[in-house]
Amino acid sequence: MFLLEYFSSKDNRTKQVELNSIIMLIAKGVSMFIQLLLVPLTIGYVSSATYGIWLTLSSVVAWVALFDIGINNGLRNRYAECKAKGDIIKAQKYVSTTYFLLSIIFLPLLLILLIINAFINWSNLLNIPEIDNIQLSTSLLIVYFCLNFIFSTVNIVLTAEMKPAIPSIFALIQQVMIYIIIWLLTCFTEGNLLKLCIALTIPPLIIIILSNVYVFRAKLESVKPKFSCIDLKLSKSILSIGYKFFIIQIAVVVLFQTSNFVMIKYYGADEVTQYNIAYKYFFILNTIFSILISPLWVAVTDSKAKGDYQWIQRTIAKYFRLSVVFMVIGLFMLTSVH
Repeated sequence: MFLLEYFSSKDNRTKQVELNSIIMLIAKGVSMFIQLLLVPLTIGYVSSATYGIWLTLSSVVAWVALFDIGINNGLRNRYAECKAKGDIIKAQKYVSTTYFLLSIIFLPLLLILLIINAFINWSNLLNIPEIDNIQLSTSLLIVYFCLNFIFSTVNIVLTAEMKPAIPSIFALIQQVMIYIIIWLLTCFTEGNLLKLCIALTIPPLIIIILSNVYVFRAKLESVKPKFSCIDLKLSKSILSIGYKFFIIQIAVVVLFQTSNFVMIKYYGADEVTQYNIAYKYFFILNTIFSILISPLWVAVTDSKAKGDYQWIQRTIAKYFRLSVVFMVIGLFMLTSVH
C-alpha cells in the first residue's frame, strides 16, 4: 500500500523525482549485480590478498576527495537555484567556474602526489610483502582519482538538472566495461596488481571523459564550460555552501576509508577482502535508499527557490515512512546473517 502511494503522485516535480528513482533503481541494481559477480572473478584473477591490497590502496588514495572542499556540492545547489529562476547564463558561469576551481586544485595536487608517491615504501606502510609494480599501480590510482574529480562534475550538473538517472547509466556502462575487460584478462593473461589497476581505472576514466563531451554537446550545450564564462567572483558563493559539505566529507572519508588501512596493517590483506564482501551485502540497503532520496536534493532546492514549502513538508513525511520500512528490512538482514 505504501509503495503504491510512493509511486502515485501527480505533480510534475514529484513525477520527475519518482521517474529518476525508478531508472536509478534499475541501473544501480544491475550495476550492483555486476559488482557482486566481479568480486569472485577478480579474486580468481589476482588472489584474495592482491584484491585486498587493491582495496586498501584505493581507499588510501581516495583521501584526495578532501581536496574537493565541497565545491561540487556547492555547484549543485547554486545551479539548481539558477535553473529554478531561469538564469541559464549564470548557471553556465557556475559550471565553468567550478571546472576551473577543481582543475587548479587537482592538477597541481596530481603532480605533488606523484612525486610523494615515488618516495613511499608501500610494503612497509601496509605491512605486506614486496609486490612488483605497486608504485606504478599507486601512481595510476592517483591519476585516476584526481582526473575523475574534475570530470565527474558533469554528474553534478545532470543531478542539478533533475536527471540523476543519467549518471547512474554512465556508472552502469563503466561496470560492464570493467567486467568485460577483467574477464578477457582472465582468459589471456596472468593476474597481477598492475593489470588489475589498469582494468579498474582506465575504462571508468575514458567513459567519464566521453560523457562530458556527449552531455555538453548533445544535451546541455547552453551551460557547457567555457574559459570566457569563468567568473571567480562566484567562487565565494560556491564555497559558502560547499564548506559545510566539506565537513561531512571529512567524516565520511575517516569513517569509511580508514577501515581497510587498519585491517591490512594489523590483520592482513585477506581480511580486507572478507570485510568488503560483508560490507557490500549490507551496503545494498543503503544504496537503494540513497537512490530513492538522491533526486530530492535538487527537487527541494527547486521548490524552496519557488516558495513551494508544502511540497517539501509532504515529501519529508512520505520519506520518513519509507525510512521506517528500510529500518525493518535492515534488522531482518542483520538477523539473517546469524
